[in-house]
Amino acid sequence: MSLVGSLIWPNVTKAYRNKKNKKREEKRVNTYRQYLKHKEDNLRFICENQRDTLLTNNPSPRECLDIVQNRKLSLWQRNISHYDFLYTRVGLGEVKTNIDLEEPEEKFSIDEEDFLMLEYKKVIKDSLQLEDTPVCYSLVNQQIGAVVGKEDIVKEFMDCIFLQILALYSYSDLKIVVYSKNSDKWDFLKTVPHCWNNEHTRRYFAT
Repeated sequence: MSLVGSLIWPNVTKAYRNKKNKKREEKRVNTYRQYLKHKEDNLRFICENQRDTLLTNNPSPRECLDIVQNRKLSLWQRNISHYDFLYTRVGLGEVKTNIDLEEPEEKFSIDEEDFLMLEYKKVIKDSLQLEDTPVCYSLVNQQIGAVVGKEDIVKEFMDCIFLQILALYSYSDLKIVVYSKNSDKWDFLKTVPHCWNNEHTRRYFAT
């Protein structure tokens, strides 16, 4: 009987220990995934708020046209004291978030990578970029620039840039100076107050 017990007991003990370890591992995984889900929801909320703020502060050309045509309260609301003065929307794309996140360092290991670490890395990676968000170009920080491309596409692009400027900035804070060999393209600027001095006696338009 003692021989039988000595043969069976180690197997019973091993089976019990394996079952206990399995439950502990399942609890560890579930607890960590709940924690990760909570963090992911918080990061998604922050990212959505950042994207909404950028969309509000940098309206589309259609929205700018609506501001001008209906003389909304946001007309000429920006001024030179704002930190994003002359941040001009040039399109939509991926923009880095303002969240201070650090991806885990890659460490050498002969063991297969922990799948929970892979899930953690995915949450970090998905929170580093905002998609379909206004991409802005600072005309203050980058005072010299050029737009290169097909003439009709460049003209449409520049029309959108000027529309933003005319809708968001007052002529008291911003002046537009035009020097062009082909003035017909920019005739619409001749009448805007941004192309005149404050006394409306001199126009900043030359050909």
